[in-house]
Amino acid sequence: MAREYIDVLRLPESMPWHYSQAVKVGNTVYVAGQVGAGEGSIEAQTQKAYESVVDVLAKAGATMDDVVRETVYLADRTKLPEVAKIRETFYGERFPASTAVFSGSGDGYDIEVEVTAVIDE
Repeated sequence: MAREYIDVLRLPESMPWHYSQAVKVGNTVYVAGQVGAGEGSIEAQTQKAYESVVDVLAKAGATMDDVVRETVYLADRTKLPEVAKIRETFYGERFPASTAVFSGSGDGYDIEVEVTAVIDE
């Protein structure tokens, strides 16, 4: 099955980690982890991370309504209530299957969100 690579990013030599923001296979879109701006409150970082998810999905022809699976990585478990409030504005009452992973230090990036979406045919 053909693959479409969306926004292949090549990072500087000092950080040799290249990736695609998303890969579309058939009607399934796999979105790489999107982070907040790295500065500011957890609310601001969460808003930015989800806005990035929306943008990447749009480039693949998908929306948040197509999201079926999500993993949220948080540096601080106690910030989950603040994250949940922002998250709800992107999903409304329809939530995907989700996992939250608490990772300890995020080196200034306190949240990362990755999703899988299936576009209705």
